[in-house]
Amino acid sequence: MSITEMSFRHSRLVWFLLVALVAGGVASYAMMSKLEDPEIKIKTALVITPYPGASTDEVEQTVTDHIEAAIKAMGDIHEIRSRSVPNMSEIMVTLRNTIADDEVEQYWDILRKNIADATSGLPSGASEPLVFDDFGDVFGLFYAMVSDGHSYEQMSRWADELKRRLLAIEGVRRVHVNGEQDAVININIEEHKMSTLGVHPAQIIAAVNNQTTSVYAGAYETPARTLRIAVDHQLKSIREIEDIVIQGTGSSQVKLGDISRVVRSYEDPPAPKMFRDNYPALGISVSMESGENIITIGGRVARCVREFTAELPHGVQFEKVYFQSDAVSDAINTFVLNLLSSLVIVIVLIMLLMGLRSGLVVGTSLFIAITGTFPILFLLDGTIQRVSLGAFVLAMGMLVDNGIVVVEGIWRDLKDGVEPWRAALVTPSVTAMPLLGATLIAIFAFLPAFLSPDDTGTYTRDLFLVLAISLLLSWVLAMTQIPLMAHRLLGVSEKQRGKSMYDTRFFRLIRRTMEWCLRHPVTVLTGVVLLLGLSLFSFQFVKQSFFPEFVYKQAYMEYRPPAGTSPHKTEADLREITEWLLEQPGVLAVTGSVGQTPTRYNLTRLIAERNPSYGELIIEFDDYETRVNLTPVIEDRVRDRYPEAYSRLVNYKIIFSQNLVEVEFNGPDSSLLRDLAGRAKNIMAGATRVDRATIRDNWEPSAPYLQVHYHVFDGKRGRIERSNIGMSLMAATTGLPVARYFEDDRELPVYVKITGKEGERIGNLENVPVWGLNIFGIPLEGVVERELPLDRIEKELMKPTPLSSVASVDLDWENPIVRRVDGQRAIKAQCDPLPEYTAADVLREIGPAIRGMDLPEGYSRQWRGEKGDQQKALRYILLFLPVTILLSVVVLLMLFDSYRKLIIIFLSILFSIIGIVPTLLLLNVEFGFLTIVGSIGLMGMMIKNGVVLIDEIDRYRERMDDRRKAVIEASLSRVRPVFMASATTALGMMPLLTDPFFNSVSYTIIGGLMVGTIITLFVAPVLYFIFFGDEPPRAAADGQQEREMT
Repeated sequence: MSITEMSFRHSRLVWFLLVALVAGGVASYAMMSKLEDPEIKIKTALVITPYPGASTDEVEQTVTDHIEAAIKAMGDIHEIRSRSVPNMSEIMVTLRNTIADDEVEQYWDILRKNIADATSGLPSGASEPLVFDDFGDVFGLFYAMVSDGHSYEQMSRWADELKRRLLAIEGVRRVHVNGEQDAVININIEEHKMSTLGVHPAQIIAAVNNQTTSVYAGAYETPARTLRIAVDHQLKSIREIEDIVIQGTGSSQVKLGDISRVVRSYEDPPAPKMFRDNYPALGISVSMESGENIITIGGRVARCVREFTAELPHGVQFEKVYFQSDAVSDAINTFVLNLLSSLVIVIVLIMLLMGLRSGLVVGTSLFIAITGTFPILFLLDGTIQRVSLGAFVLAMGMLVDNGIVVVEGIWRDLKDGVEPWRAALVTPSVTAMPLLGATLIAIFAFLPAFLSPDDTGTYTRDLFLVLAISLLLSWVLAMTQIPLMAHRLLGVSEKQRGKSMYDTRFFRLIRRTMEWCLRHPVTVLTGVVLLLGLSLFSFQFVKQSFFPEFVYKQAYMEYRPPAGTSPHKTEADLREITEWLLEQPGVLAVTGSVGQTPTRYNLTRLIAERNPSYGELIIEFDDYETRVNLTPVIEDRVRDRYPEAYSRLVNYKIIFSQNLVEVEFNGPDSSLLRDLAGRAKNIMAGATRVDRATIRDNWEPSAPYLQVHYHVFDGKRGRIERSNIGMSLMAATTGLPVARYFEDDRELPVYVKITGKEGERIGNLENVPVWGLNIFGIPLEGVVERELPLDRIEKELMKPTPLSSVASVDLDWENPIVRRVDGQRAIKAQCDPLPEYTAADVLREIGPAIRGMDLPEGYSRQWRGEKGDQQKALRYILLFLPVTILLSVVVLLMLFDSYRKLIIIFLSILFSIIGIVPTLLLLNVEFGFLTIVGSIGLMGMMIKNGVVLIDEIDRYRERMDDRRKAVIEASLSRVRPVFMASATTALGMMPLLTDPFFNSVSYTIIGGLMVGTIITLFVAPVLYFIFFGDEPPRAAADGQQEREMT
């Protein structure tokens, strides 16, 4: 008993299940997690090891190399990238993508253990390594707390209170506050007063420490209880710090305030800063728990922020910098609108071509297939996000195929005089296996992406699930719901009954065309092959961009001045640029950040390495078109005004490299690597498709630094050590940390700073006073003969020595950074294409020259950028592609048991390229990841059309002696279904043509189907006739074989 017969016998159960499926779909849609992008576990950790005072080379050789060796020992490492800079080592550890998400935390535990074991081998002075394994967390709800007239300390207190409230919200995982400026206490000491009063810095440090450090005094025992003993007079105000008594020479004492100015200030150089429209700001960013609904969480967070804002003083407000819930809500609304538009277009078209009732039958099937997908997707932990929404759009074209084939067959049988109940059973029974086989093959086409164990597989997982569930459901509905509805709704009048539906001018023209094609098969195939060759040749002229650009009305500008630039200069430049931007029509808001990227608020955006001189502006425009139009205007203005800085406007795109075009050189010698990168940059500079302003390398030019040469003899003679020099220089520049001062719930560092007579910073480092046990000024004979008074000897010992007496200062140059990949030094030459070109265009122009560069022995070269990301994305897809081919061949052989029929179907798919390439060329559409997805979807439609056509020809051949006529009549019977399926798919894609993200999918499918329809109806019959024209049908051959045996 077939599934259709069972549905007729249990029709009430079928309708109940269908209604329940739709209701479950509505409920599941409401409950499902809604995101911007699929959740991806970023398997990267960051290891930071401070090494104060060390040069770049020292950090690399003594810290980075040692830590990298410990990391390699843990195994299952995909890549280790390190960055060695003065005073710090930074290592990025990326695990293999094949590691399961639930195992990642175990690997981070192993990482911490290995690094802890290796800590003992670090040089003296290096701090304990810090491991950050939350590097990939996405904080999709990002506010700027803007204040006019309030201090950073007050803003931080408000931010802390808001953080506490946000963490109490169900579904919120973490809250990050950035842009905070740490308050400090600076003790600005005038050097001449210290010398006059005979005060040594060590005395100041000891005195401040004694008054700021908690003192443990034990406990007092009584017969009844134990009492804790506390010693008071721990400092509680700046005034109390000024009143600290310092012991001078002899019996003299002096208050700290008499020789210094104690002031409250902020860290300088400053911590990473933020501003919004040039007003001071703090960033408040929120991440949510896995599996939560970002729209729901966004609503809760927004409500909490509104309530908290009402409690704050006037002038404090929270502005959205990036709010993922709004983006998701807009995307879903747009999707629903496009889906409804497509649904209406499809139903109206079917009604026009097949009648009102037929359109109602197929439209109902399409609606149930879409809504019925949600509950199954929900049970499989699917989510509503960019990829799954795109999958529904892509599935639209394939979901109507099964229904149209069945309805068309039932309607044709009714016109031929078949009883309604029998017509409703015959077509589903006859087409069940061919349609199921074609559906499975269409699903198999997306299987490689699903099986891919890397991030590509994770990102596209829901694409496969949506297509697999909806397509299988559409087949089940074609076997159940459509026959049930067709039995009740479809019918033909007595006038129509028995009348041939092919006796019209249109079908007579189709028949004559088919007859001509079958009479001239060589001509037809020659023409098709020539067109295929021309299309393949023309493909090189199609613009290629593998990863699509997101349709956002926001972009961010990177601003990288020369290495060593003061963060104050970077901030001043950014504020000037912001002031100009806000004057431009179409710019709504500008959020600035100095020192680092504020937070990872979007999965696909690049995160800049922390660098005091780095700057960034997040620019919000009126709309996407305004952003596109203003991008070159902004870039030209900034580059003309600030030519010394590297700047560019970056759009959000699925790419995890800094630039679209990158070539990386690996080798042992830094100078040779710089030379190779320089030669590559020269090649880029000579290319006509490269934006020359974006050409750079990731090592940065050599930067100046001050080298202090310690004179050992002079230093030892004056009892001055290298450490004395270092502390004195620190006190004269950034400040010497001496204590921690507690104020309420905050801990403030206390710095000692040595200034000139007027409180100014000492300009000439050679004049910096250095304290040791100064014996230069004490005559030896005066001490021996006891002619010098004790107070003079004490004063001379306390007297500082100018730095020039024990050291010299020179200006020198150094590598500000050394990068390594998997333990080997590596440098990238980088650039971006001009707006009218793509990365593929640039690679075609510069690729031969770069590949032709001679590399010294021991050096290697590999492409990074978009090409490298593309190779990674396609690696596992191509690896599992044979699985798709194997399964498809197995299904086709099970259906037809014929290699020739299999070849016909695959040739039909190949010939569809004739429609894809010209469409992309004529409409200037880029070929990339989404175009590949669209081509795979087109392949599924072509296979389904081919399978049903061949099955139809086989059945006609079993009933007819004239083989040519059998091919023609069978092909004619497929004209309406193929044409309607193609027309409904193409018109259903129309709402997406205006969507810059999905339009490439639409154009690919529409262009491919236009030619694919011709291939199916005219070329495939010719191929069949060539392969099987002289062979008797299978039924006749079997009968002849039986007669011969008898």
